[in-house]
Amino acid sequence: MKRCTQCAADFSCQANRQCWCTSLPVLDDCFPRESCGLCPECLKSLTIEQISQAVAEFEAGETDNPAAPYLGQTQTQSLIEGIDYTIEGGVALVFTAWYHLKRGECCGSGCRHCPYDHINVPT
Repeated sequence: MKRCTQCAADFSCQANRQCWCTSLPVLDDCFPRESCGLCPECLKSLTIEQISQAVAEFEAGETDNPAAPYLGQTQTQSLIEGIDYTIEGGVALVFTAWYHLKRGECCGSGCRHCPYDHINVPT
Protein backbone atom coordinates (compact mmCIF):
# COMPACT_ATOMS: atom_id res chain seq x y z
CA MET A 1 0.00 0.00 0.00
CA LYS A 2 1.20 3.50 -0.84
CA ARG A 3 0.07 6.90 0.33
CA CYS A 4 -0.62 9.63 -2.24
CA THR A 5 1.85 12.48 -1.95
CA GLN A 6 -0.82 14.96 -2.99
CA CYS A 7 -4.02 13.98 -1.15
CA ALA A 8 -2.72 11.41 1.37
CA ALA A 9 -5.16 8.71 0.16
CA ASP A 10 -4.00 5.11 0.41
CA PHE A 11 -3.74 3.24 -2.90
CA SER A 12 -2.14 0.16 -4.38
CA CYS A 13 0.58 0.23 -6.99
CA GLN A 14 2.01 -2.77 -8.78
CA ALA A 15 4.96 -0.80 -10.19
CA ASN A 16 4.93 -2.73 -13.45
CA ARG A 17 3.10 -2.86 -16.75
CA GLN A 18 0.04 -4.41 -15.07
CA CYS A 19 -0.59 -1.42 -12.79
CA TRP A 20 -3.69 0.77 -13.16
CA CYS A 21 -1.46 3.74 -14.02
CA THR A 22 -0.47 2.21 -17.37
CA SER A 23 -3.99 2.83 -18.68
CA LEU A 24 -3.37 6.59 -18.63
CA PRO A 25 -1.52 8.32 -21.47
CA VAL A 26 2.04 9.45 -20.74
CA LEU A 27 2.92 12.90 -22.04
CA ASP A 28 5.95 13.67 -19.90
CA ASP A 29 8.77 11.13 -20.19
CA CYS A 30 10.48 12.82 -17.24
CA PHE A 31 7.58 11.78 -15.00
CA PRO A 32 7.89 8.03 -14.38
CA ARG A 33 4.51 6.56 -13.50
CA GLU A 34 5.81 3.67 -11.46
CA SER A 35 7.43 5.97 -8.91
CA CYS A 36 5.11 8.96 -9.06
CA GLY A 37 3.46 8.48 -5.66
CA LEU A 38 0.05 9.68 -6.82
CA CYS A 39 -3.26 7.89 -6.30
CA PRO A 40 -5.49 7.14 -9.32
CA GLU A 41 -7.57 10.31 -8.91
CA CYS A 42 -4.58 12.64 -8.50
CA LEU A 43 -2.63 11.04 -11.36
CA LYS A 44 -5.68 11.30 -13.63
CA SER A 45 -6.05 14.99 -12.71
CA LEU A 46 -2.37 15.60 -13.48
CA THR A 47 -2.71 13.73 -16.78
CA ILE A 48 -5.73 15.85 -17.74
CA GLU A 49 -3.73 19.02 -16.97
CA GLN A 50 -0.82 17.77 -19.12
CA ILE A 51 -3.20 16.89 -21.95
CA SER A 52 -4.89 20.31 -21.79
CA GLN A 53 -1.50 22.01 -22.07
CA ALA A 54 -0.39 19.74 -24.92
CA VAL A 55 -3.64 20.29 -26.84
CA ALA A 56 -3.32 24.07 -26.42
CA GLU A 57 0.24 23.95 -27.76
CA PHE A 58 -0.90 21.83 -30.73
CA GLU A 59 -3.79 24.17 -31.53
CA ALA A 60 -1.41 27.15 -31.35
CA GLY A 61 0.86 25.44 -33.88
CA GLU A 62 3.68 25.15 -31.35
CA THR A 63 4.03 21.35 -31.46
CA ASP A 64 3.19 18.25 -33.44
CA ASN A 65 0.32 16.00 -32.44
CA PRO A 66 0.97 15.06 -28.80
CA ALA A 67 -1.30 12.02 -29.18
CA ALA A 68 0.80 10.54 -32.02
CA PRO A 69 1.89 7.53 -29.90
CA TYR A 70 -1.80 6.76 -29.35
CA LEU A 71 -3.07 7.14 -32.94
CA GLY A 72 -5.88 4.73 -33.66
CA GLN A 73 -6.59 3.97 -30.00
CA THR A 74 -10.19 5.15 -30.22
CA GLN A 75 -12.02 1.89 -29.56
CA THR A 76 -14.57 2.17 -26.78
CA GLN A 77 -12.78 -0.36 -24.56
CA SER A 78 -9.72 1.91 -24.34
CA LEU A 79 -11.53 5.21 -23.75
CA ILE A 80 -11.19 6.95 -20.39
CA GLU A 81 -13.91 9.25 -19.07
CA GLY A 82 -12.55 12.75 -18.48
CA ILE A 83 -9.65 12.17 -20.87
CA ASP A 84 -11.23 10.88 -24.08
CA TYR A 85 -14.82 11.93 -23.45
CA THR A 86 -17.20 13.59 -21.03
CA ILE A 87 -20.84 12.86 -20.30
CA GLU A 88 -23.09 15.90 -20.56
CA GLY A 89 -26.56 16.00 -19.13
CA GLY A 90 -26.21 12.41 -18.03
CA VAL A 91 -26.74 11.13 -21.57
CA ALA A 92 -24.60 12.87 -24.19
CA LEU A 93 -21.12 11.47 -24.80
CA VAL A 94 -18.87 14.30 -25.99
CA PHE A 95 -15.42 13.50 -27.32
CA THR A 96 -12.51 15.64 -26.13
CA ALA A 97 -9.81 17.24 -28.26
CA TRP A 98 -7.46 14.48 -27.01
CA TYR A 99 -9.77 11.82 -28.47
CA HIS A 100 -9.81 13.66 -31.80
CA LEU A 101 -6.02 13.93 -31.78
CA LYS A 102 -5.90 10.13 -31.30
CA ARG A 103 -8.07 9.83 -34.45
CA GLY A 104 -5.33 11.64 -36.35
CA GLU A 105 -7.51 13.87 -38.51
CA CYS A 106 -10.72 15.87 -38.64
CA CYS A 107 -13.68 13.52 -39.24
CA GLY A 108 -15.73 16.25 -40.95
CA SER A 109 -18.65 16.06 -38.51
CA GLY A 110 -18.21 19.52 -36.99
CA CYS A 111 -17.25 18.17 -33.57
CA ARG A 112 -17.26 20.71 -30.74
CA HIS A 113 -13.70 19.96 -29.60
CA CYS A 114 -12.06 19.42 -33.00
CA PRO A 115 -8.37 20.39 -32.65
CA TYR A 116 -7.98 20.38 -36.45
CA ASP A 117 -9.94 23.61 -36.97
CA HIS A 118 -12.78 21.64 -38.66
CA ILE A 119 -10.65 21.34 -41.80
CA ASN A 120 -12.77 18.51 -43.30
CA VAL A 121 -16.21 19.93 -42.46
CA PRO A 122 -18.13 20.61 -45.69
CA THR A 123 -18.96 24.26 -46.27
